[in-house]
Amino acid sequence: MAIFAIMAPSENQLLISELQRLFPGDHLKVGPGQWLLSAPRTAKEISDSLGISDGKTGTALVVSVGAYFGRAQADIWDWMNARMQRVP
Repeated sequence: MAIFAIMAPSENQLLISELQRLFPGDHLKVGPGQWLLSAPRTAKEISDSLGISDGKTGTALVVSVGAYFGRAQADIWDWMNARMQRVP
């Protein structure tokens, strides 16, 4: 399953509402204006469906995650590992 990082310049309730509505069990908030999302789509499809591409939900970046490394809370690593192993 593909993982995406979604980064908005600030908290955005419109974007949060769309994430919750369209991907209720497939996103994880990692910081203010920052989420991870797992879905069998492309970055453009995610951006389009969340209303980012046309500006309906404000501005944000959607980046496909190919590899990851760093330091974070255990729940973030667990979430990412579980989704990277899922088959769409």
